[in-house]
This record gives sequence, C-alpha cells and structure tokens, in this order.
Amino acid sequence: MTSDILIITGHPNPDSLSEHLASQYEERARSLGASVEILRLSELDFDPILHHGYAKIQPLEPDLIEAQHKIEAARHVVFVYPMWWVGAPALLRGFIERTFLPGWAFKYEEGSSIPHKLLSGRSARVIMTMDAPGFWYRLVYRRAATHSFVQGILKFSGFARVKTTHLYGVREMSSEDIAASVEKVLAAATRDVRKELKKSKQGSARELAAS
Repeated sequence: MTSDILIITGHPNPDSLSEHLASQYEERARSLGASVEILRLSELDFDPILHHGYAKIQPLEPDLIEAQHKIEAARHVVFVYPMWWVGAPALLRGFIERTFLPGWAFKYEEGSSIPHKLLSGRSARVIMTMDAPGFWYRLVYRRAATHSFVQGILKFSGFARVKTTHLYGVREMSSEDIAASVEKVLAAATRDVRKELKKSKQGSARELAAS
C-alpha cells in the first residue's frame, strides 16, 4: 500500500527532541489529510554493522526487509535525527548501510562508473538538530553533515527533491526556543504535505485522462 509520507527517526532515545519533532510532523501531516507511516529505528531489531562490507551478502533481518518495503511504498520520506560528530548517529548510519544496498538503492551498469538510481520518483526532507550554532555549522563545518546525507545518500540513490530543516543550538534552548522549533517543523510539514497531495492529485488526473 502506497503512503504519502514515511517518517524515519534516527535517535536511539525514544524520549529525545528528535522523536518529539517527528511526532509533531506526523500529527500535522495527518491533520492535512496525508497517509503517514512512522519508522522508529530505536524500535527495530537489527545489527547496524555491515560486517563484510560489500564483499559478502549479509542477510537482512525481518525489520529491515519491512523498512525497505515502507520506503518503496512512500512518496516522501522524512529523516529526523541529531547531528553527532558532524554526521548522523551510528543507529541511522548503520540502518543506511544495511538497507541502502547495491541492487536496491542503486545499481552499477557494466561500462559505467555512474550508478543507476533505483529510488527515484521520491522526495525527502531532512530534519536535523545540533548543539552547534548556525554560524559555526555553516562557516566551520561547512554544512558537511547535510551535504553528506543529502548528496552522498539520498540524491545518490535517486531522491530528486530534498529539503532540509536545521535546528541549531539545541543544548541551550529554552522552552520558548523549543516551541519555535516545533513551529518551524510544523510549517515544513504543511509545505511538504500540500506539495505531495498536489502531486498525487495531478498524477491521478493524468491517469484518468489516459484511460
């Protein structure tokens, strides 16, 4: 069954700000009429280590097979996680390494060094929290965590339109700051849902016209 939106949370703590933001996004999306699935990586049973690299097939656990099915069924995928050491948490990174495999997320064709993108036709949003202030992330880290995830993973495997929402200075946030962050995520959810529902209606109209 196709879903409009799949939300993937990458924080290992179910009581984290990331989980709260994901829940707020989910509630807003449902209230606007979108069908939503949420995948909490902290609840999945899988080994996050790709023990043999790509030299040997490592069988997927049932939870990872189900996760692949949910990604395949989604039109828009939202990743919510904190930036740790200028990258994604090990839980999320391990999930990507175990599931975004050759033959599923991408495929190299003989004679070409550029892979064929197998997850095309989907859009995504990355919602990333961090302790670093915005100027530090932009000037010192040069948005490395965003570039790595968006370009090196999502666009590499075919996600065509990827939007980002960054929430800075989390460690020093007041209750008012957290409320403002929630509003920022809700606004992003509203934009995403309206765009996806519009695309869905346009696609249905084209199908009717062709029938």
